[in-house]
Amino acid sequence: MRQLLLGTFELAIFMDQGASRFPQERRLALQSLAIPFALLPLWVLPIHLKPTEKLGERSWGELIVLYGEVQLLFVACSLGLVWLLCHFMDRRGAFWAFMTAVNFLSFAGLAVTAPLMLMAVLEWHSWGDLYSVLVAAALYEFALFGFAAAYILNIPWQLAASIACFALVLHQLVSKTIFFIWEIG
Repeated sequence: MRQLLLGTFELAIFMDQGASRFPQERRLALQSLAIPFALLPLWVLPIHLKPTEKLGERSWGELIVLYGEVQLLFVACSLGLVWLLCHFMDRRGAFWAFMTAVNFLSFAGLAVTAPLMLMAVLEWHSWGDLYSVLVAAALYEFALFGFAAAYILNIPWQLAASIACFALVLHQLVSKTIFFIWEIG
């Protein structure tokens, strides 16, 4: 576990040696899927405590289900597409290390975003004031996705950047679709 957390920290500050700390183990990769879902309440709590106009007054359970659906669909689609890429490029073993790393990088995303969410909850700033910084934090998270792809899957950085951009578009598409189904905004 110590090596995984060290690898997470190293990848979070764009150190390529972090990529070697994630083993190519299927079981560990599947277990690591619990991380983003375990962190989900920490992402949703600030939205529940200080809701945006778009979400209105939704219950805690509704927000967990809403963002859980977004997370589940995004993880399934993005990792599914990376798995297909690994399959065609004959890097199947590296996929499991990538999957583990991306799930562990959820900690880095939370570490960057948590202070911003705290500012909104404590009413130091409104969600609107923090929007541009939250967008920058999201772009950082997708940059980590691409960086992990480049160094763990051992692919050219151009392809890794394309994967990260595609993941960003995919996340927006999934979010908009789920929000449309829920008749939000």
